[in-house]
Amino acid sequence: MNPLYSTIILCLFGGLAAKAGQDAAPSSHLVYDDASFDGDLLINEVRVPKDGEAMYTYYEALGWGGKAAGYAGIQAHPKGHNFIFSIWDDQEHTGPIRAVFRGEGTLTEGFGGEGTGLKSWNFELGWDTDVWYTLVARCWPIGDHT
Repeated sequence: MNPLYSTIILCLFGGLAAKAGQDAAPSSHLVYDDASFDGDLLINEVRVPKDGEAMYTYYEALGWGGKAAGYAGIQAHPKGHNFIFSIWDDQEHTGPIRAVFRGEGTLTEGFGGEGTGLKSWNFELGWDTDVWYTLVARCWPIGDHT
């Protein structure tokens, strides 16, 4: 192949890859690797400065591993500012996770792609920039479930 054509093709595909990377949704994740204590609550705060908000950005406040791994945070979404809470399906269980309770305005649906699980989100609560929000998650055992 002509070196000039190779260079043009490389530049074209390189430009497409760069464009795809620019369209990716930025996110921030905090990982605490200290499972040396018993507990049933996770609490953290999140704040988005007005000049730091970007469409589609997910701001994680809680993230955890284990059989019921998941995360919770807030997102700047075209439909509004929403709260997100998601849990991945446990590989050992045969059925998907289901919501036994939904708060007012909370939508739930299954997700796939990076694994499978249950996503809940709420646009009605909303959030504002430059305001601190405290997110709390609690688990408790019921039989062999949490």
